[in-house]
Amino acid sequence: MGPVFSPAATVFTNSLQEHYMSAPSRRPEIRRRRTRKEKITQLRKRLAAAKTDADRARLTAKLHKLEIASPGQPLLK
Repeated sequence: MGPVFSPAATVFTNSLQEHYMSAPSRRPEIRRRRTRKEKITQLRKRLAAAKTDADRARLTAKLHKLEIASPGQPLLK
């Protein structure tokens, strides 16, 4: 005789499976996040090293544009 599953266990397993993403759809998401993180790090370094007000304004605008496009913590401190 095979294993006996309770209805509660079946519902629990089905609800967990709905939240997982397949590997092919998860990889691009991870790549996007890594690329974005690297770009933000680079822009912050360039902003810290900026000498002129024009450079600071340009880099601040770029960081602000990235901040608007994604929710979460503010990119500018």
